[in-house]
Amino acid sequence: MDLAYLRYLGICADEPLADAEELASPDSLASDEVLFESGNLRVPERLSNAFFEVSFALCSVAPPCFDTTVEPVLQGEWRFQILGLDVQAVSDVLSAMEVLKDLSRRDFLAGAALPAMFRAVPPAAVLCRIFALAQVHGFNLVLPGHESSQEFVCCYFDAMCLELGLRPHHFAELYAMSEVLPGVFSLHTESRLVLGSSFLRFQEHYECSNPQFRHCSFQLDDYKVWFRNKSLLGFNFYLQWPGFNVPSWVLDAMRSGKVGFPLRPQEEAVLSTVPPTAQYLIGSCEKDLEVLHHEMAHGLYATNETYRTAVLQQLRRLPPKRTEASKRQLLKMGYVDDIQILEDEMQAYMVEGKMLYEEDELECSTAVEVMAAIHATFRLFSKAAACPSW
Repeated sequence: MDLAYLRYLGICADEPLADAEELASPDSLASDEVLFESGNLRVPERLSNAFFEVSFALCSVAPPCFDTTVEPVLQGEWRFQILGLDVQAVSDVLSAMEVLKDLSRRDFLAGAALPAMFRAVPPAAVLCRIFALAQVHGFNLVLPGHESSQEFVCCYFDAMCLELGLRPHHFAELYAMSEVLPGVFSLHTESRLVLGSSFLRFQEHYECSNPQFRHCSFQLDDYKVWFRNKSLLGFNFYLQWPGFNVPSWVLDAMRSGKVGFPLRPQEEAVLSTVPPTAQYLIGSCEKDLEVLHHEMAHGLYATNETYRTAVLQQLRRLPPKRTEASKRQLLKMGYVDDIQILEDEMQAYMVEGKMLYEEDELECSTAVEVMAAIHATFRLFSKAAACPSW
């Protein structure tokens, strides 16, 4: 998982993970016999909740070392293992699982009473916490059938949504819609999984780099196969992007069936939530103003000709080598090779404060001036923008 997302979860390499007593009381775990006990830590042989069954095995005593097997309560083969955990790591696993102890399966999408990092899609948030623990501390993670922990979380989310039979209203309840610019509406939700799964077909119909999907009808399963084959991390789309943006014609294409029926519940929820007068729809999560401004810049670029003209005039000032380097960076990130899309992305990243330099590329003074001018133009045109209701 990328470091930015680990920080969002409250985890990074130079930051200690939550202490076991912060979130959990081992006495309250639904468990079998005690496997190991030391001080305030008591490790059960097994524990379970509405979403997972977890078992622990003691591999060595001096120092204590554990293997952990997690079995999601879900049809199919989803078992995974974390090998070689030390005492603190096991304590953190117990602490994370304790978050779920009072939840039922109808709480899959939201747990309002939980600590902030676990409120959105609590079981998936717990998985992210455990996987981040394994990544930060270098424990061996065994995920049969999945290329990465990110792919596991994304596929687990889809499988649970299907098994629970979630309907459009379950997702609509998670969306907050506001008009952030004239004709530009922002859909905000707390979870990358919810956001990414809601926007995937909208976004990829608009600007996928694969002509099999861009401006075409397609279903999620076909897209997953393609994405998995091109990505070293497998299908991690939902966790890859913190923001999305689509013009109104994409919304119309989804409504009319040009993107393909049936619609997923998330997609129906989006279409029922966005006002019919919307000229542009953006999506964001994680209360990140830089990301929100990036997406708002797309909205301005598409809906305000004066803004677009001013921004393009600034982009034309860039030295050709700097422009080409930015385009190469965007293509490497997965954007489509379309000059209109690439110029739109260049200005949006500049609004966000990112120059898209290549590795070892020297700073360009003209590019710094251009970015400052574009940022000032954005502030001028968005000064009446509504503040997000976070």
